[in-house]
Amino acid sequence: MINMLLYKSVTLLTVLFIGTTLGQNSTTSVDSSQNHTLSEFVVGGGDAGPTPYQASLQRHRSHFCGGTIIDSRWILTAAHCLSELRPSDVTVLVGTTQLSRGGFRLRADQFFQHPSWDRTKALNDIGLVRVKGLMLTMRGKVEKATFGGDFVRSGTEATVTGWGGTRQNGGPLSDKLQFVRVRVLGEQDCQARLSNIGPMHICTFSREGQGVCGGDSGGPLASADGTVIGVVSFGVGYPPDKGCAAGLPDGFARVSHFNSWIRDTMKSRRFG
Repeated sequence: MINMLLYKSVTLLTVLFIGTTLGQNSTTSVDSSQNHTLSEFVVGGGDAGPTPYQASLQRHRSHFCGGTIIDSRWILTAAHCLSELRPSDVTVLVGTTQLSRGGFRLRADQFFQHPSWDRTKALNDIGLVRVKGLMLTMRGKVEKATFGGDFVRSGTEATVTGWGGTRQNGGPLSDKLQFVRVRVLGEQDCQARLSNIGPMHICTFSREGQGVCGGDSGGPLASADGTVIGVVSFGVGYPPDKGCAAGLPDGFARVSHFNSWIRDTMKSRRFG
């Protein structure tokens, strides 16, 4: 997926990419409030099959973040994806795995960022986009995701999808939706490598050369049964030679932790 920089003020970017000089097996904790970089792409994966809940957030018809359809007017994404943007700047492409063809385009109507989102520490990095009009369900093309689920155990296999770059050093966005399979890392194991990790996060781990890296931001992490359990938030690498997918944990907002906020927000804006 893709790689972008995040400094003290977040600009229009996507996945938080945390720079570090740690080796893969280091147990030193990285302060996730420093050296942030936004990332947005799947590295080391392959072309994804039909993923009817997948959405592309676009500005001037250019992809910048992923999202998940969770209701007929609602897209789940990362809070940092919506920073310094107006709804009138953004359209949402659904119903396709290829950015250059097919699909349906919807205009964003309202943005909602979690009220406790902390851009400097990647805390509560979850947001919602309400679109104008209703998305019509089309089996196999446009469907809302099941989201949340139970607490995910360490070692669980999951899948990340996104349109980010496909090389560790970034590169152009992928026109075709990519996927990579990863495994959930236990909270204590993740805390040993990264600071500011808690119950609101899911960390995943894969071999070096596979993972998220910018442009994947806001996109879904799905369990084997298709339940969306995470939202892409940040990646970890050691610049400049390794870039993203450096064999270190990737971080996601844990959707089950935010179920109440998600449902309450949608319910309070059901009409209008």
